[in-house]
Amino acid sequence: MDVSSTIYTHLGQVNDPEIPVLSLHDMGILRAVKVLPETDERHAQALERFRTSHPDAPNEHADHVYEIVISPTYVGCPAMDRMSQDIEEAMFVRQLPFAITQQLQPSLTTEWISAEGRKKNGSLRYCTAGFRVSR
Repeated sequence: MDVSSTIYTHLGQVNDPEIPVLSLHDMGILRAVKVLPETDERHAQALERFRTSHPDAPNEHADHVYEIVISPTYVGCPAMDRMSQDIEEAMFVRQLPFAITQQLQPSLTTEWISAEGRKKNGSLRYCTAGFRVSR
């Protein structure tokens, strides 16, 4: 069973480490969750990591490897390692194999901020460095 949308919702609760009142979803950083093709070299690596860290997990949890796509607010963003770590911790709880992809293009824009993120952030004057503001 493909549970990509459930994972996306679960990861939507992970907060941005620099602006903790906003989630990675609110900021537009969490771009997608999809099934990673078995032909992708990361598939086998993710399954091996999963089986090592979750030896007692039900076999059906290994039916799919999920690719989690995130975009930095700007190239070289120092918070990307922390965001990846937070995603890893959230996925550990779900007991599902995954790989994280950092998508650099297209560049993140303020258009990607969710309606809830805009509401929480008010006028959007509080953005991280390098964030391309849409006009």
